Amino acid sequence: MTVGFLGALRQITGVPEQEDLTAPTVEALLSSLLEIYGRKWKERVFDGEDLISGVVVMVNGVNIHKIQGCSTPLSAEDRIDIFPMIEGG
Repeated sequence: MTVGFLGALRQITGVPEQEDLTAPTVEALLSSLLEIYGRKWKERVFDGEDLISGVVVMVNGVNIHKIQGCSTPLSAEDRIDIFPMIEGG
């Protein structure tokens, strides 16, 4: 699967995308990314154990909240994009 990072998350990862990851679900993928990127990733992506409401996770162009949330199953062919919601003022 290919995981793309945008905005502040790209600054944390240091790469625009990563292709060498596998995970059965979005939740497992996010946990794997936490192991790789550590404290800064956790602070920007998680509110305790849950995903921060301002973080968007898309699987093949569809927001996970329109599928099965963090339980959304993943396959090797999937494209996942993770980015902070942009706020205007």
